Amino acid sequence: MANILLVYPAPEEFKARRFGFSLDLLYIASLLKQAGHCIVNYLDYSTESFDLEKFYTNADKAEVVILEFDSFPLKRAINIRHGENLVQVIIKRYGSGVKRIKKIVLFGNDISLERSVCRESRGAFFSKRDPLAAGGEKLEFDYALATGFENNINSVVDCLLKGNSPREIQPLDDLDQLPFPDRGLLTSYAQRGGTVDRKPKLAKSTLVRTSSGCLNSCVFCQRKGWHKKYMIHSIPYIIEEFSLLKSDNYRNIWICDDNFTYDLRRSKHLLKELARQQLTVNMKLALSSWTRIDKEFLTLASRANVSIISFGIESANREIQEFYRKPIHLEPFRDLVSFADSTGLYTVGNFIIGAPMETENSICETFDYILETPFDQVNIKILDYMAGSALYENLPAEKKTLYRHVFACKEEDLNDFPLNVLKEKINRFQKTFQEVRKDRLKEKVEQNGPPYHILH
Repeated sequence: MANILLVYPAPEEFKARRFGFSLDLLYIASLLKQAGHCIVNYLDYSTESFDLEKFYTNADKAEVVILEFDSFPLKRAINIRHGENLVQVIIKRYGSGVKRIKKIVLFGNDISLERSVCRESRGAFFSKRDPLAAGGEKLEFDYALATGFENNINSVVDCLLKGNSPREIQPLDDLDQLPFPDRGLLTSYAQRGGTVDRKPKLAKSTLVRTSSGCLNSCVFCQRKGWHKKYMIHSIPYIIEEFSLLKSDNYRNIWICDDNFTYDLRRSKHLLKELARQQLTVNMKLALSSWTRIDKEFLTLASRANVSIISFGIESANREIQEFYRKPIHLEPFRDLVSFADSTGLYTVGNFIIGAPMETENSICETFDYILETPFDQVNIKILDYMAGSALYENLPAEKKTLYRHVFACKEEDLNDFPLNVLKEKINRFQKTFQEVRKDRLKEKVEQNGPPYHILH
């Protein structure tokens, strides 16, 4: 059996408002513990500052160091550069090549996005044959495991400790194969929303995944780069997990499914069971969804103590919706947002500007729709051609060689707007939206309480 250190490298940019931790590493921790391995520590440099001596103190105790090379969704910022730096830190202290006394395993979404990974070995690749490049230099490691193959982690570790190279790995085909994530590795600081530059302010909080993947056709979606199919946890699995969360006094639950309502019938069934068994009493849940829902879903969500629903609308312009391959029935959806508002649900609208056919009029069309719809919050992003998405695949080869993502702007010949102009339009509109919604939101909070439980 081995001592293993789990590490989430620091993201490129810290997003102060974004709660999160690596649920994937916590699943891996549980799998390793089931096999008798010991977890030395879980170091999350999105919630704590890097300390070299502390890192070495932990690494000294481990035979294997697992580093997660993540992409955008968790922290809205990739952490690959810091991950590569940590690999070099390990090599500097523990040697290089066959003399290195620590095994290095890379894991995560970014591994899935490496084209050579998927092509050469169905989810894994080896430093002997196909190393990653880091700043023009070869990055030394022992094994790289893609998201969706975490069920192989024990065979990978066991083979590496014996000096072998595991080659026959199988993708995860049933989410219930995974044990519950080991939330006991999280610090109280992390579970209450603390980050490197923010003190904790939340009551005890966590992430839950009830499904992975989404088979919708959005061309900007990066998650298709690692979630090739739609998989679900069974209702009994989820009910048992929520029972444990209730007994552990969790108050805020962020459901981090790619699209909670991809299977609307299933999502309604789950909400009914959570409410019937009173598992979410004293909790507040948040989830994200396409707009293909109905009033029954919203009613069930309210009964199950869902507090926040985040919707992807993207644009109010029909041509742009068609380009994104995401048709939205705007007027019926506005009625649904109004109904959600009447039940006390908080709604978040997510929008994107910067499509190739974007104009001043189409941006105004989207902004007007936002102001005419009773959202409590909006997130507006510049279209990003991210590795894994259909849009990224159509970029010129030289751009894909240099970048894992490219913002749509005039400088990149992707639309007629300079990047700074798009940023300024978003900033100006956000200020307008916040000013218009300020009194209404204050009144809603007074009537229904805040959208999440605060630390007392």
